[in-house]
Amino acid sequence: MKPTNILVGLLASTVAATQGSNVCNETTKQITKHVANDAFFCRSYLGASRKLASLPGQTAAETVKSCEWILKKAKVHVPAANSGGGSIVPKASTVQCSKKELSLLKKEFSYVKALCHYMEGLSKTKGKTQPPAPGMSVKQVMEGCKCLMPSSPSTSTGTTTADATTSESATASLEQTSTDVVTTTSASTSASSTSLPYGCPLVPTQNITYVFDQSQTATYTVVSSTTGSYISHSATATATTFALNQTDIQDAVQSCATVAAEAVGVGSLGEFNLLWEDIADVWSCQAWVEPTNATESFTDGFLVGCSYFYQEA
Repeated sequence: MKPTNILVGLLASTVAATQGSNVCNETTKQITKHVANDAFFCRSYLGASRKLASLPGQTAAETVKSCEWILKKAKVHVPAANSGGGSIVPKASTVQCSKKELSLLKKEFSYVKALCHYMEGLSKTKGKTQPPAPGMSVKQVMEGCKCLMPSSPSTSTGTTTADATTSESATASLEQTSTDVVTTTSASTSASSTSLPYGCPLVPTQNITYVFDQSQTATYTVVSSTTGSYISHSATATATTFALNQTDIQDAVQSCATVAAEAVGVGSLGEFNLLWEDIADVWSCQAWVEPTNATESFTDGFLVGCSYFYQEA
């Protein structure tokens, strides 16, 4: 029986190795297809921290394996992590937009926004890196990236109060009684002080009014604002997506808060995420009933440009 066990073990190892090889092949194809000077980029990537993803659909670990293969094939020395030297990546807030540099980046990378998120992540670690594209300095890369980022927000955000008009809601996932009536409304905005990540647009707190025997108000307030991550939860979310050409952020918050109010009904508290999916250029809304015994924590979201987590007061 022992030889059989060994054979089974060898077969399992072969299958696992084949699956791992397939993953590596796919990520390698992604890099060679979407990065013009793949070896140049990989030398920069491997010489930096190696902890951040740089292309959609692949993890940092997958990029490392693929880049090692690309450099070995090109007979280029594979640098150790954090050994590449170079320059400290400046924060986007310290540079000016350069259309010229952005044009160069677009020639080098199919997914420029993804590359820029990666560089912005490096700027937060204050680590050094070589430029990811030939003929450009690290600062020039960030000057190109700056053109893709929203304007820096001011020091205040809005508080939105809704003037209610009533409409009946009938959604299976809402867990409401037939007497629940949800109201959705147009909004007016006033200023209030808060802190937002650099480059993320202003968002209002949101008041949604719904009626259950008597008029009640559900008020959702921003609890956290961040980039590159979002609040994850154990509750099942009711999700809907807003396309960029259909709504701005004010409309997105209004609509997402409405979804949250509908998902909660009377007697429970609601929460929702409002996410800017940077590569797809859409607002994404996730709304759910606040769970009673759930742990909520931040989860890395490579494609999340800006995220806002709202809770009902």
